[in-house]
Amino acid sequence: MIVHKFRLLLVAAFLLNTAPAVAGLFSDTDARAQIKQLEARLATAEEFINKLDAANKQQTSAMLDLQTLLDSQSAELRKLRGLNEEFYHKVVKGSQIEDYLSEKTGINLKPVFDQYLRDTRIPVFEFYVKGSELTFRWTNCVNGFDMPLKIWVSGKAMLIYPRTMFNTIKLNGENEEIKIDPEFYVATFNTIGK
Repeated sequence: MIVHKFRLLLVAAFLLNTAPAVAGLFSDTDARAQIKQLEARLATAEEFINKLDAANKQQTSAMLDLQTLLDSQSAELRKLRGLNEEFYHKVVKGSQIEDYLSEKTGINLKPVFDQYLRDTRIPVFEFYVKGSELTFRWTNCVNGFDMPLKIWVSGKAMLIYPRTMFNTIKLNGENEEIKIDPEFYVATFNTIGK
């Protein structure tokens, strides 16, 4: 990128410096027209360089965002690699893998595994919005099911922690729109019906 920029500037400088010498071969009107053309070409070259710089900044920003995402997921990847190392070439039970994941995450995942592996019911996220409050809970689920859930509150992502008993949180505005992240395998029921 820097090499291209340097080359363009070098060519532009050469053209501007040689323009008066070449202009002596032409009439004043022709010389001025040639100089204006060269200046226009230089302006176009500078505009092109600026666009390349802007594109380069966007690419750099995207790469930094990707690096941040990869760094945040590297711990999760290490856990999965550890799973491979722990159980490599072994016959294991599902409960051993469940225990391993619970131990490595530091979260009791038994209710989640019970819900999705041993129960045929789809958990239902039951909720309603009244004013600036969101009230919610899990229904149609195993005892102790307390899986966090990503929701969108008027377009902004939020992670909440429903349980089987009603819980209420404050929202920023009145009667905000609630949507459930489609990556979660759950049903929803708005008790107010909106």
